[in-house]
Amino acid sequence: MKKESKGGATDKGAKGGAASKRRGVLWQYVSAVLVVLGAVVAAYFVASAAIGADRERGKIEGATACRLGDSVVLTLTDAELADGKEVAWHVDGKKCGASVCNGDRAEFEFQPDERGLHHVKATFAGGHAAINVEVKNPLLSVKVNDVCATYGDEVVLCGVSCDCAALDLTTIEVQAEGNAKNVGVYKLTAANLPSLEGYDVVMQEGTLEILPREVSVSDVFYKEYDGTNVCQGRRIGIEGVLEGDVVACFVDKIYFADKNVGADKKISTYNFTLEGDDASNYRLSDDEVYGEIAPRALVLEGVAVSDKAYDGTATAVVCDCGRLRGVLDGDVVQIGELSACFFDAKAGKDKAVDVSATLVGKDKDNYAFSVSPVKASIVANYLDTLLNRPDVVQSAD
Repeated sequence: MKKESKGGATDKGAKGGAASKRRGVLWQYVSAVLVVLGAVVAAYFVASAAIGADRERGKIEGATACRLGDSVVLTLTDAELADGKEVAWHVDGKKCGASVCNGDRAEFEFQPDERGLHHVKATFAGGHAAINVEVKNPLLSVKVNDVCATYGDEVVLCGVSCDCAALDLTTIEVQAEGNAKNVGVYKLTAANLPSLEGYDVVMQEGTLEILPREVSVSDVFYKEYDGTNVCQGRRIGIEGVLEGDVVACFVDKIYFADKNVGADKKISTYNFTLEGDDASNYRLSDDEVYGEIAPRALVLEGVAVSDKAYDGTATAVVCDCGRLRGVLDGDVVQIGELSACFFDAKAGKDKAVDVSATLVGKDKDNYAFSVSPVKASIVANYLDTLLNRPDVVQSAD
């Protein structure tokens, strides 16, 4: 019985030692796992801190495409940027320059030296931003030359021009849109554009401008003084219209520069209008137009000369100055000096008398006058008749 008791105690002790050993191993394993987890967590936080210190943020704005030989201004904007801080710029992984922040933005001029898609990156304290810029072939522009012509004249298209001597321009044909005949502006385009390796050849349109053809007034403008500078309008004679075209010139009223008598008086043409099927292709020239206002005719009527006895002279005495007929209302015109004389000194009955007069008044220069016929007698005495003096012989009248 005692032997059995000892054996049982020994087995029990052995089992307890094995369990204790397993627990130790387990704790070692758990400790190792915890150490590894701690390292992972630490690494995570370190990596997160590093990532946070250089995270992608902000924005780069600017053209995403340009031509070789051109440049693009890129602008980085970020609310966390500080004034005066430096931003480094990289193109395709290679640092190409730096710029200083102005407030919350920084600029960089990207000048590509080869075609293709380029990755532009800006790095700064605490972050970075990037943009892709495509660089294409440089443009070679072929300019269609502008042309200006007058309606009715021959239109000669002047071809194209280009700064590149290597480009063959001889095959390029210039064409005008539509029926480029009437007055207007038309597009000029070039066909058969040649190609040149390494360039994109483009066409720059030109214009054909057809200007109105000038016509000039050929009419003569004349009016008698009527106290106004206006006379009734009519169809106006013009010259310069092409054969076969239908164009006429009309005016409702003709306006002289002023109302007074005179030659070479300027006439306003602002209300002269061209009409007809082809009128839109013409314009009235800017040449000045002149006309004439002639004096208004007056009649001095009722002048009387006294009969007189023969005295060997042709003098005559006016006994009635008469009156002017035809003066316009409101005008101031009167007879000034008035004189008369017979045409000869011979005695006679109802002899014609020459009357001379002048006009006075502020409007006198706008009038001209004539005198109604005036007659009077020169009577010979009896003694002269008896002596048969030839200078006093009575006229047949």
